[in-house]
Amino acid sequence: MALFLHQLVFFLQKAQPMKSSLWLVNFGFVPRSFDLALLFLRVAAGVSMLVLHGWEKFITFPAAVENFGDPLGIGRHLSLVLVVFAEVFCSLLLIGGIVTRLAAAVLIINMSVALFKVHGGDVAGAGEKAALYLYAYITILIAGAGRFSADGAGGPFALAGFGMLAGAIGGYPLSYYFQGSGYKDGHTVSEYLASFKSVLRDEALRGTAIGVWIGAVFVLGLAGYLVGRAMNRRVVRSVEQPPKAPPDLT
Repeated sequence: MALFLHQLVFFLQKAQPMKSSLWLVNFGFVPRSFDLALLFLRVAAGVSMLVLHGWEKFITFPAAVENFGDPLGIGRHLSLVLVVFAEVFCSLLLIGGIVTRLAAAVLIINMSVALFKVHGGDVAGAGEKAALYLYAYITILIAGAGRFSADGAGGPFALAGFGMLAGAIGGYPLSYYFQGSGYKDGHTVSEYLASFKSVLRDEALRGTAIGVWIGAVFVLGLAGYLVGRAMNRRVVRSVEQPPKAPPDLT
């Protein structure tokens, strides 16, 4: 009897698992990919938040301040700055998978305020969209960015992506300070930012604006990569080098 049970266990261990009777109904023929699912979720949540909500606030910032709410009592201007930072900057980080969990955490705070302070927690009514975004961001915070991301490629690439994104956002405003003194004497930074299309059409201003913009992306991206490499080497060395044995005093 014992020999029979032993043979049965051996057979069950070696036998190929049978397909479930629901294999076809449950789309068993579709390959499973946790990383691909996270990529889809990151891009879908990031692009929809950026395009449908954040971008309009960003390009109409001066006018939007006048009608923007102040749910936390910190002032309409600062409230809108924080919302634009979350919905534009952090959405871009989410799409690229750059410091993804930090970006998701910021977006979770943003959506929590929208859901519970602005919409009173009404998940079945006006707060439904905020709740759906919140669920997606919580999922990303728990699971991380996945393999198809800057974070998945390693620390140096994540910081390089962060630097490039910072350069892409800050490069154009920075180019104002490299324009000729004649232009700066008659125009403020705010006017320069508001006349973005006009600057790029002006032959006298376009070269400096684009050159500084591209330079900022390259310099900050390279700086982020080098910092990431230095941090990675430090971590690797601390792991690979075992502690020295105490001297033998005998």
